[in-house]
Amino acid sequence: MTAFTGDAGRIYRFYGSMGELDLSEEKQCLILKVYDKPTETIPFNALPDVSGGHGGGDTGLVNALYDVVTGKKEASTALESSLESHLMAIAAEESRLQDGKVIKRGE
Repeated sequence: MTAFTGDAGRIYRFYGSMGELDLSEEKQCLILKVYDKPTETIPFNALPDVSGGHGGGDTGLVNALYDVVTGKKEASTALESSLESHLMAIAAEESRLQDGKVIKRGE
């Protein structure tokens, strides 16, 4: 993803073994490039409408948490793994703010 472009809006580009997917906020579309097939352009207004914050992601997180808390489903990750990834992100931000200094965390 890049935010600093000459275009209005962000551009996202994903590469895979079978093709590429571009998302352009300026063009308001997805561009699907499956190798050995014609390029397909999908306008945003042709995509399913998902309501809620972050394109419905916030609602999905709350629903998943509710299912775990009420015992309807098992957690997909251990609490320890989630905490570790958050601590890593916090340390990365601290490092960025301190010109790349190595941030050590206790065990």
